Amino acid sequence: MKSCQFDINLSVPRMRSLRVNGMSSCFRLEEIYWRLLDEIAARAGVSVSTLVSSWARYVDLRYGGVPNLSSFIRICCLVHLCEHESDSLPLLSGLMSADKQGSDRTY
Repeated sequence: MKSCQFDINLSVPRMRSLRVNGMSSCFRLEEIYWRLLDEIAARAGVSVSTLVSSWARYVDLRYGGVPNLSSFIRICCLVHLCEHESDSLPLLSGLMSADKQGSDRTY
């Protein structure tokens, strides 16, 4: 199993403005989440704004929205890691297999 190098700078919150579904929004997320968002968006070939807009549209249409979009973004980042990096992270693989039993959500 890979070891994780802790960097305190990854826990520092940072504000960033994004255009989400046509509206300018400001989010305060820890640096680790901004880096994850940048990487997820790059792999998908879209901007971070486009990625977050698609997640926001999904949750709006499927569940009627969420009270805290910043928290939802954090959860989406973690779900993405669990679903796409679980081969190299056995703990996440176990969490996702337990979670998928009876789950019908898609991100």
